[in-house]
Amino acid sequence: MTEQVRVISGRAGVARIVLCNPPLNAITGAMRAGIMQALNMVLSNPATRAVLLLAEGRTFPSGAEMSDADATPTLGEVCAALEGAPVPVIAVVHGTALGAGCALTLGAHFRICGAQAAFGFPEVTLGRVPDAGATQRLPRLVGAQAALELMLAGRPVAAPEAARLGLVDQVIEGDPRGAAQDYAEALIAQGQGPRPIAPRIDHLTDGRSFQSAVSAARLRLRGAAVPAMGRIVDCIEGAQLLPFETGVEYERAAAAECAASPAAAGLFHMYQCERRLTRLPEVSGDDPGRIERVELRGRGAIVAGWAVITADSGTPVLVPDAEDRADILARMRAIYDEAVGRGRLAEAQRDTRLALVADDVAGADDLVIDFTGKTPAQAAAGLADGALLALHGQGDLVAELDPDTPDMVALAGSGAPHLSRLTEMLEPEGLEPGARLRLLRFMKRVGRITVPGPVDGGGLGGALWGACIWAANEMALRGADPARIDEALRAYGLNRSPFQGRKAPAAQSDEDAMLRPEEIALRCEAAMANTGALLIEAGMARVPGQIDLVMVHGYGFPRWRGGPMLAADQRGLLAMRKRLRALAQGGDADFWAPSALFDRLIKNGLRFDDLNTGDVRA
Repeated sequence: MTEQVRVISGRAGVARIVLCNPPLNAITGAMRAGIMQALNMVLSNPATRAVLLLAEGRTFPSGAEMSDADATPTLGEVCAALEGAPVPVIAVVHGTALGAGCALTLGAHFRICGAQAAFGFPEVTLGRVPDAGATQRLPRLVGAQAALELMLAGRPVAAPEAARLGLVDQVIEGDPRGAAQDYAEALIAQGQGPRPIAPRIDHLTDGRSFQSAVSAARLRLRGAAVPAMGRIVDCIEGAQLLPFETGVEYERAAAAECAASPAAAGLFHMYQCERRLTRLPEVSGDDPGRIERVELRGRGAIVAGWAVITADSGTPVLVPDAEDRADILARMRAIYDEAVGRGRLAEAQRDTRLALVADDVAGADDLVIDFTGKTPAQAAAGLADGALLALHGQGDLVAELDPDTPDMVALAGSGAPHLSRLTEMLEPEGLEPGARLRLLRFMKRVGRITVPGPVDGGGLGGALWGACIWAANEMALRGADPARIDEALRAYGLNRSPFQGRKAPAAQSDEDAMLRPEEIALRCEAAMANTGALLIEAGMARVPGQIDLVMVHGYGFPRWRGGPMLAADQRGLLAMRKRLRALAQGGDADFWAPSALFDRLIKNGLRFDDLNTGDVRA
């Protein structure tokens, strides 16, 4: 046994296998080995009549450590051992059972959970296929349609919905671990034996309905860039067409294939970048406190978007100007009414959030966001002591701040905040660490992907997207059809286009008239990657992952490609530098000249991604 798994003998022959790997009880190789040992121990006792599988702490296992996923025993072997137990095995879920944790519950014979529990398979969001037999057991338990929805959406479902689908047997108010003993004793009293999922065929017998769900999913996914989506459909179809063990082998091969795909690398890269970004700095000295109310100055779609995300977090919003407030409330109501119409928001929730917007909110201003274009001195006039001032889109002005002005930053973004999660926070050198931490905490609370940077850099996104436009303009000047350039970049995965809404320059030659779509996309990719390298070299970006986050969340770069810096890594830095040198010879030498960072990384056998951990310096 390991310290991550404990065995507790209960009354009436009910044994408990308790998992403990805080904070999320991630399943490790040691935990898998511990579960197997614990199961063998309790089953060797002839007095054992039922087994409870539960976890300590705040949640049931929510995923697994990927580093030792293939070490024996595998999770699939653990699930098979649980399923093969000669007495009822009951998974007792509190918190979330996600990915490997949800697969573990499918190895049990019964599943009970708390009313606040959630279940899901988020693997597709990382370009992966759920394994450990999950794609074979889930359709046997809930049917093809529900299994496809759960695994392709990647989003968790709440306990009531899980019960409706048949994923759980009973939802218990309060902590289910307290009621688990009674549940097990009731099964024993009823003479209930094991109820494994693998032999079940009740959801597989209606071939027409099963195949209809599979065909509909394939139709929706036609042309999907992430291979895992199609392979999940294949595996779920295999649950009906193949014997269980053969289906598990098929799943194992599909999972290995997708895990090795470039899309999985890109999605996992973004996941890691987001995790690093949300780790806030430690508080030294006094805690700087929490932003409890926000004042907005100005009107328009972007201001209304900030009002929406602030009110969504339950934070009061002050809008002193009556005309501004009327404009913001009308726009907010339109946004919320659409959400209500789609069933994503209750009318009472809409009304509660709209009521948070007022002309007078109790308490002092904690954060003022100014969209009016005032100078820093004008915007700071009359600001309460200790308040933070954010000038939206005015980094060049913040750079000229007087040292005696209040704490002030600039915010830059692309699109309405309630639709795009990205915010660039441009900081003057003298910004107090406590003020920075307060603002980062607030941004995290309202769901922002917040990328910090120096004020004098003017923001990463504008520079990177400007480089893409520059490369597109050069191709258009050389005779490439602007419509073909936009089409090539959309095929690459970008959801915005250089010439969408702007006029292309008139062609001056026909050198690039016959450029292939792949070449068009590669030139724009190279332009963005080189500009990103120059920003890192100049200290404008701290790590390459920040650039990738900005481009994916703010400028439509395909998430599955992981951003322009990871794309350069996947092309190969030597090949990318060679491409840049060739473009410099045939075009603008100053623009295309490779950043010296390429030379340093290539010389040391490194990639851009090696700079993201902070252990390697640019």
